[in-house]
Amino acid sequence: MVPREVLLASLDAVNKILDAAEKQTLSATSGAVTRMVTSSYGENAGEATEDALATVGHCAGTVQECTQNKEGP
Repeated sequence: MVPREVLLASLDAVNKILDAAEKQTLSATSGAVTRMVTSSYGENAGEATEDALATVGHCAGTVQECTQNKEGP
């Protein structure tokens, strides 16, 4: 491989690692918030919180995909 290809492959690998870490962090945070809400306000509130956070996560993922796949003018 040429140095440029090595650099691009390295950046791609780092990007994949950071994406995985981001997903793991968001999942852990969502779980912690859901447990806190369930503990404080009951099972129904916890389920509503879990659903709301899942919806926000799906929306954020969709926006990210749309912006990454956007074609130039």
